[in-house]
Order: sequence, then structure tokens, then C-alpha cells
Amino acid sequence: MEPDTYGIMDPRTYEDAIEGLCREIADDPLWESDFYVLFVRDGFRGEKVLLHIVSQLMDIRYHLSGWEYMAKLSILGLTISRRYLYTARIACQDLVTLSVEKHIEHGTNLLKHGETGVRIRIDDKIARLRQIFLSGRGSNAIPESNPWIDISGYSLQMILISRGHYTLPMR
Repeated sequence: MEPDTYGIMDPRTYEDAIEGLCREIADDPLWESDFYVLFVRDGFRGEKVLLHIVSQLMDIRYHLSGWEYMAKLSILGLTISRRYLYTARIACQDLVTLSVEKHIEHGTNLLKHGETGVRIRIDDKIARLRQIFLSGRGSNAIPESNPWIDISGYSLQMILISRGHYTLPMR
């Protein structure tokens, strides 16, 4: 494989693309940064941090270049909401599995309504999270179909679309 414009190996299949993207995100210096280590992991502020992340997601949801940031924030929300039983690396591994399953199940349906359709779906997920936290019910009220996972998954798919990797064949 040849490196693509992002400096990673040019994937030949959808699975290679999503695995490479998730590896790239899991290896991001964010997870070792002072913000994450001191403010989030060691000084866990639980619901306040999660509500702050939801606010950040609301701020960036309409920025065309915000997909990478949205993916990282939603994975961070996922790790916090799971009380750090999840790490970014484990979350990303689960997202690879989920993304491949959804891609097999739905094919390239995301392309039908494009970025606008995905933004509408993500907006609904962010609104659900916001309502949960503003109602005071907290992360224990997050349903089994976790909106953090959905936001992360949609963000990853949009990154693949923007890189031209979304329609690669399956293995």
C-alpha cells in the first residue's frame, strides 16, 4: 500500500480504511495530553465534562472541517460515560467492528442524502444527549443504543467519505 495524502497507507478495502482511521484517532496525542490526563481522567468531573463535550459538539456540528474533532470528542464522551472501563483504543476497536457491520447491512446509504443527512442524524443524537444531561438524569440514563457510539460512527463515516475511502470494496 502507498501512503495517501494523510500520510497513512492507502487502503484497498473498506475494512482497511476504517481500521486505519481508528488507529490514527486512537494514537492521537489528545489521549496523553494534559487536558485529558489532568482534567478528565485524574480529576473526573463526570456529568459536567460530558455536558461540556455535548456543548462543543453543538458548536462544531455545522463546520465542514469538524468531522475529526467531532469523532475525537464523541469517543472521549464514550470513554467517560463508560466510567473509563473503555479507553480510546478499545472504543475505536469497537467502532471498527460496528462500522463494518453497519456498512455490510446498509451499504453506501449514507451517500443518498450526503453530509446533510448525516448532520440531521447527528443533530438528533446530540439533542438526545443534551436533553439527558440538562434534565439532570446524567449518564446513567443513556440508553443501551448509546448516542456517543452513533455520533462517533457517523463522524468516522464522514471522514472516510471525505477521504474517498467510503465506497472501497469489502474484503
